[in-house]
Amino acid sequence: ILTKIVYEHALQQKILSIIDYYHHYAHFDYPPPPLLQGRDLIDQGLLPSTRFKSILNAAHHAQKLGEFHTHDQAIKWLKRYLVTVS
Repeated sequence: ILTKIVYEHALQQKILSIIDYYHHYAHFDYPPPPLLQGRDLIDQGLLPSTRFKSILNAAHHAQKLGEFHTHDQAIKWLKRYLVTVS
């Protein structure tokens, strides 16, 4: 019985060390979902085109860099961006 207790304790310690390792090292840093979408570009007077993809990619990149955090901020960013690329 003592062997079984020692084995279960060792197994429990191994499991706890794996969980601890996971919590310490396994950080998944997924990019946030895009705040701007095609309909936002349409709302700004753009017609759907192949430019949409590059504009939305630039917006998502700016979002990941922390240039904006809310949809309202994203719209302001978009207006500035459209002036600079026009």
